[in-house]
Amino acid sequence: MSHPTRVRILMAMNTPRRRLSPKVFARESGLDLTHCAYHFGELADAGCIVLVETKQRRGATEHIYEPLETALAWTAEWQKLPPHTKRGVLTSVLGGAVAALGTAIDSGTFGARDESHLSWNTIELDAQGWRELATILDQALKALIALEEECVSRIEAGADHFLMSYFMSSFESPLRDDPLGDLPAGSDGMAGRSRRPTKDKRRAQRRAARAQEDEQQVMAKVMSHPTRVRILMAMNTPRRRMSPKLFAEESGLPVSHCGYHFAELEDTDCIALVATRRRRGAIEHIFEPRKSAIQWTEDWKHLGPAIKQTVLASVMRGAVEALGSAIDNGTFEARDDSHMSWSTIRVDEPGWMKAAKILDRTLDELIALDKRALKRIEGGAELFGASYFMASFESPHQ
Repeated sequence: MSHPTRVRILMAMNTPRRRLSPKVFARESGLDLTHCAYHFGELADAGCIVLVETKQRRGATEHIYEPLETALAWTAEWQKLPPHTKRGVLTSVLGGAVAALGTAIDSGTFGARDESHLSWNTIELDAQGWRELATILDQALKALIALEEECVSRIEAGADHFLMSYFMSSFESPLRDDPLGDLPAGSDGMAGRSRRPTKDKRRAQRRAARAQEDEQQVMAKVMSHPTRVRILMAMNTPRRRMSPKLFAEESGLPVSHCGYHFAELEDTDCIALVATRRRRGAIEHIFEPRKSAIQWTEDWKHLGPAIKQTVLASVMRGAVEALGSAIDNGTFEARDDSHMSWSTIRVDEPGWMKAAKILDRTLDELIALDKRALKRIEGGAELFGASYFMASFESPHQ
């Protein structure tokens, strides 16, 4: 794994699992054939791939290999790698996974299935919570690997099938400074009040209209604008208070634009006003999150295709930035039990539905883990930032 070409070869042969020759890989990757053949030989010597067939083509012998072991889901092996090798592997795997996810979003296969999964969060954990997080994702990975084996037997018997990709990752994440962290909750008597009276007639009309809609319809409209998605991500990864002014400073957007979208989120109970403070003669309104847009199940099914594309692109961008930041800052490889797994497999309909249940159950366990860790941290346990990212989706045929 010390050379990126070998990582790329293994990814190409395992996502999905397929036979490959140096000649075909050279054509797909644009690399020199002699270079590719050398690294195929190195992988064969290491027992990662095996020669299964030779073909005579134009007076030359083409060597065809198949993978023996997936190098994209490691446990003990990962701990033995030096830091620079870890970083190279992480960058290669992340690049491949992001490309697969982006292709699925652009081609529409991600949004085509209601059971597609995308969740990302940055939370505060203690040492016990981190160990529990690693265990949860390892168990999910084992379940997905077993699922692939189940599907193979049915597909070989003639079941209709398609490609499904999954990606899971957990890592220590650099925590952002919270400039409002020391501000007491409920200053100016705002604690617990999610909606304020308004003299704005248009805003009052929008509130009245939303009162007649169900939650799924409301959330669909909330998520129809990328700025609102960005605000919710900024306030939930990790959970923190924020004002329109602070978000404008971080995002580079106009304060008036941000203020409008904060108001929309407040009116739909996604955020709540918890404090005010005077700054340079003006009143700054400070909110905290009430609802996360990053972990949906039923709400997702009610979103239109265009809105799904907006949400997916925003969440993917935020998650990838968090992953990249962890790799660049060295926090990802700093912990041996960080997790990154990615694969593209062939599944039938029962396999797809079972995979969706595995990821949804895993997300439920991670949300419960977050709550348990928060109680311990409030009791004095030492904390650090941790992120998790999970996705599963139909992948375009290759």
